[in-house]
Amino acid sequence: MITTIEKDILVALGEFEVDDSVTVLYAVENGSRVWGFDTPSSDYDIRFVYKHPLEEYHKIHLAREDITYNNGLLDFVGFDIHKFMNLLWKSNPTTIEWLQCEKPYISHLDFAILYDFVRDNFNPKALFMHYYHLALTNYAKYVLKQDMVRNKKLLYVLRGIHNAMIVQKRGILPPVKFLDGIEYMERDIYNVYVRGEIDNILNNKDNETEKVDLTVILDYIANMFAFLGEAKVRDKIEDKPYTNIYTHFLDEVLWYLLNSSEY
Repeated sequence: MITTIEKDILVALGEFEVDDSVTVLYAVENGSRVWGFDTPSSDYDIRFVYKHPLEEYHKIHLAREDITYNNGLLDFVGFDIHKFMNLLWKSNPTTIEWLQCEKPYISHLDFAILYDFVRDNFNPKALFMHYYHLALTNYAKYVLKQDMVRNKKLLYVLRGIHNAMIVQKRGILPPVKFLDGIEYMERDIYNVYVRGEIDNILNNKDNETEKVDLTVILDYIANMFAFLGEAKVRDKIEDKPYTNIYTHFLDEVLWYLLNSSEY
């Protein structure tokens, strides 16, 4: 049964189609609710892919490459299909995460095929560098520059670290859900004390008065940054080139989506 929120999301997506003269091809939820970081005040991060009428792609300047809207509860970010595919070609983690969604609001078979292909052909080096630098950025923003470290913000740092580690150690796409990613962490670098404090953060992510043993967590974060920052560690990660086959496949899917009368 469709919920009130889901109905509101679908209505808003329909309004984008009318107001911007586009067709929504794919729509999913991403962000804290999908990662497992949500609190009662969390909004809904809706991400979608759309296309313009075919004639718009014959022009030098495309009408609109992105659509954004936020009403406080629903946060929408949409990419034009050409922009989305170009980012996917670069193994952009944001677009890959959109494809990993288990229950999209709007989807077509072509996007499931896209995910299967990208899962087997992504560039590990690109993903690693994204998550590693994301963790560093969040650490500088939410930990180093703050008098009081918020529990939820620590999770953003840890997610970036864990995803970078999963790519480095396993060479696979990191799971979208934070707790699923924990299962891939190796025992020699992830002990029971660290897990206990992370569970404490997760259980109290919306309660900033609950104390977390920052010594354990910050020492763990520092050790992970030291490991991930070593040149010899990064040099071992495959930097997979974008082959002609990879490019041709994405070109074919893009061409089909733009020309198909089904959408």
